[in-house]
Amino acid sequence: MKTEKNQALTEKDLLKQVMDYLALHRIFHWRANTGAFAKEYKGKRHFVRFGIAGVPDILGCHRGRMFGIECKKIGEEQSQKQRVFQSDLDAAGGKYVLCYKLEDVMEALR
Repeated sequence: MKTEKNQALTEKDLLKQVMDYLALHRIFHWRANTGAFAKEYKGKRHFVRFGIAGVPDILGCHRGRMFGIECKKIGEEQSQKQRVFQSDLDAAGGKYVLCYKLEDVMEALR
């Protein structure tokens, strides 16, 4: 893992820090993977999508409230679909955290 003195954390390293923090504090959460792949079945090629576009990296529930955490490397921005998901989750009473450092999550889930 990179230190603050060197360079900003990679998104992968930040995601691991956040997942470790949530596990340590026994906060119910799961990794929300989304994506697509192509495969062949019975001689035909199929394209399979999974997950919902815009879903944050981590979903969970804390103190009776659903949350979503989107981890970003410093300088990166959300996609339009991520901003829409954030708006929808906030409107439904959930908590959306745009995380550039572990402290963002620690503060948001107090």
